[in-house]
Amino acid sequence: MIEQDPRVQGYYSQFQKSLLPGQFDRLRGQYQFAQKNYGEDRPYEDWYERTGLPGYFRGYPFQQWPEEFNEVAYTPEQRQLLDEMMQYFRTGK
Repeated sequence: MIEQDPRVQGYYSQFQKSLLPGQFDRLRGQYQFAQKNYGEDRPYEDWYERTGLPGYFRGYPFQQWPEEFNEVAYTPEQRQLLDEMMQYFRTGK
């Protein structure tokens, strides 16, 4: 959707700009796990752009992870932003 809907693209851009150093560390750890366990061989930058960031972006709003994880993996502001995006999906507003 980020390539088709300008509003969703805006949410994605805001989310990316809001990432904190610890969240980048989490993404780096996920990348290393994928290398070790799934044979990931793309450079980190490619993985981040195509897999890491998109996964982080959709993890909370689409309830892919337990709530306990979401509470530490996302800031309250990020959760609010993503909740706003889900409201847009539901209502178009």
